[in-house]
Amino acid sequence: TGLYVLDVNMGNPGLEISHVKHLYGDTQCECGHMTRTKPGRCEEEEGWEVELTEWHLVGPMLVSLIIALSLRMRLSRARIQEFLHDWLGIYLSIGVINQSITEGGRAVEPLEEELITEIKQAELLHADETGWKEKGQLRWLWVLVGPTVTLFLIGRRSWDVIAEILEEFAGWLMSDGYQAYRKYAKRLRCLAHLVRKAQGLSESLNPEAQAFGEKTLTYLAKFIEGIYRARAAPTENLKEEFVEQLAELKAWCQKHQASNHKKTGQLAREFLRACFKGVGFIALGGKHSHYVNGK
Repeated sequence: TGLYVLDVNMGNPGLEISHVKHLYGDTQCECGHMTRTKPGRCEEEEGWEVELTEWHLVGPMLVSLIIALSLRMRLSRARIQEFLHDWLGIYLSIGVINQSITEGGRAVEPLEEELITEIKQAELLHADETGWKEKGQLRWLWVLVGPTVTLFLIGRRSWDVIAEILEEFAGWLMSDGYQAYRKYAKRLRCLAHLVRKAQGLSESLNPEAQAFGEKTLTYLAKFIEGIYRARAAPTENLKEEFVEQLAELKAWCQKHQASNHKKTGQLAREFLRACFKGVGFIALGGKHSHYVNGK
């Protein structure tokens, strides 16, 4: 028996389509021994209803392309079908496209433990989350970014989703101000989020908000400049250098934490939580990042 396998290969330039017929059968040698060839099939695994087999119309590179279109480009099954037909001249049924995605998920599942192990060993881990639709239901896509690995998790917007991973993580966690991250003790506050919010207030038509945003940006610019300078000369003591400026920023935030301007008060309180209760500042990027602790 036999089957055709459609696949894509990296051409020069662009993609090339291959259409290969694989033949299987019995071959008898002179001694009388019979050799039988057949497509490979993986054994059943607990928790998986998806069969993993070589008896498949779609080849591995084409499966990878379909998965990228689905999960990276967020195309529906119908849009993937349209893309493959219009641009590559390949027609696949919706069922075959769905089978390719689910089989791909089972095929790479063993890599998950390796990714998690690598994440746990990182010195600095960046974390964030965003809304994610699955079958019409709102879920949350969590991302954990280490020096060599990026891990994506889909689940509820709850600390429980990443708690198991971070229980064995001993490094620094960089995050925005989402309260779930406050459960982790060694947390660093992402400056990019704070700068963006302060910039927004500095462009406000409200005089109080504008003044608060402008002055806060001035302090942040000094801290960031000091952090980059310290990366080049790690012997510098940033705590001592910025002790007065940090005290001034703290007093400035305390003055505005009860502001009648909603976003001004929110940002002032966020600074007090993020920078003056044991959580550090840190500049993004770089293997040897230096942070200024507001304690």
